[in-house]
Amino acid sequence: MKTLDFFNKLKILTTNHTLKRYGNDSDGGYVAPKEIIHNLDYLISIGVEDNISFELDLMGQNKNLQTILVDGTIENFIPPQNVRLINKNLSLKNNNEYITLEEILKDIDSENIALQIDIEFDEWEIFDNLSNEILKKFKLIIIELHFVFIDEKKLLKSQKLTPYFKGFYNNTYTKINKMILKKYDNVLTKFLSNFSIIHLHANNSLKLINYDGITFPPLLEVTFLNNTEIKKSNLYSGELPINNLDLPNKKDREDLFNFYPFGVNV
Repeated sequence: MKTLDFFNKLKILTTNHTLKRYGNDSDGGYVAPKEIIHNLDYLISIGVEDNISFELDLMGQNKNLQTILVDGTIENFIPPQNVRLINKNLSLKNNNEYITLEEILKDIDSENIALQIDIEFDEWEIFDNLSNEILKKFKLIIIELHFVFIDEKKLLKSQKLTPYFKGFYNNTYTKINKMILKKYDNVLTKFLSNFSIIHLHANNSLKLINYDGITFPPLLEVTFLNNTEIKKSNLYSGELPINNLDLPNKKDREDLFNFYPFGVNV
């Protein structure tokens, strides 16, 4: 698979839902469909640190919303009403420090659940191992995806190597990047089997990068909507970011432009 083939799967659909921004006007704010928010029973937010502006905004819009925060790094936090804190980090195992998505969902009897998750690259391992049955339980998933590749040319240029080891490392780095891309594609394919992308926003904490002939943001906020909630859809033909909806995560620099559709603005 080519890198461009993967990124071309990240296509936005406009649907029968109205998009609205919730939370901060900087980092911690996300875009979600209004109609879904109003009908949610539960919001599970994972990797929130000390920023719960998104969660509080949703609870202000939906007075019956029960919120579960999952983050093992939070200290000295008193949860507001209707908010439960699980002071653990998400993992593939359950113990005193870690918890699985299956365990979090175990006692939730509802079909109206949203997931907001930002776990610094660990999302690939978590969702690569998650069953479709668990994934389909969510009506809405808002996730920050972290894209990392090895820049083999830059690494090789910084090292004094014999021709043999230049070839060795070049082949090895290429194989590692293929393995990484395969994992990214496995996870995205799993998502797209039950969900559609209804919004993308590039986190401007890091600049756009160019790898394998394509320009993309290393940090990408993605809003996935369960296909059961989509009555009609069309391919989004505009550009990103979207005026009056998207705002830069970091206010001290411009938002990121000229990357969508992927592969066009190289």
